[in-house]
Amino acid sequence: MNSAGATWLGHATVAIDLGGERILTDPFLRSHVGPLRRVGPMPSSTTATETTLVLVSHLHHDHLDLPSLRRIDAPVVVPRGGGDLVRRAGARDVREVEPGDEVELRGVRVAAVPAHHPAGRFGYRGRAQPVGYLVADDQHTVYFAGDTGPDPRLAELPRGADLALLPIGGWGLTLGEEHLGPRSAAALARDLEPRLVLPIHWGSLQIPLLRHLRPQLGPLAGSRFAAELAQVAPATRALLVEPGGRVRLP
Repeated sequence: MNSAGATWLGHATVAIDLGGERILTDPFLRSHVGPLRRVGPMPSSTTATETTLVLVSHLHHDHLDLPSLRRIDAPVVVPRGGGDLVRRAGARDVREVEPGDEVELRGVRVAAVPAHHPAGRFGYRGRAQPVGYLVADDQHTVYFAGDTGPDPRLAELPRGADLALLPIGGWGLTLGEEHLGPRSAAALARDLEPRLVLPIHWGSLQIPLLRHLRPQLGPLAGSRFAAELAQVAPATRALLVEPGGRVRLP
């Protein structure tokens, strides 16, 4: 297993290597979902087989992709109310959580924390309140925000994580109040004081027509976030990588 670090595989999918485990967030391993198309390289064919734990933040199709989950044989942590969906993908070890719950896998601790985002899923009658996750071993802590908008509860999370995985954009022309953008993500980083931020959920999943009409949508969010972060939290470093790029934890 790789040394401690994280690899952004596109959208909200990150492979976190901690404590000898590989934790995969919101696995999206395909070229498309609905009208959305991947921009950038496909994840490696070994991604699914190397995964030892899956974290799902919420039920939306671009975060809980059942065909991608079917490729993975590992325990799955999902917001309470989403277990039936995950079992449809064949998962045998499913752990439903809500903020305040914790699970542990061979020394890696996972705590569910609040997130502010819609709880439903198109075509599914159930609901599950979205969550983020704090992932830690004895040496490092990683905060995966999932998909969230600004929320006072987020400022109460533990400060000083080694790495924060923060969403900074989306795939449409605009962002609603239940998504972080470059400025609000930078403000959250200011509050939480992580050492490093790896921005996610930007530029790598787009509607083809919008991509041609507004080609600047892809790279714009990343550069804007880095500029905003430098203004409000100069002690925190932004790590802008392409999908497939890896960062090491100090």
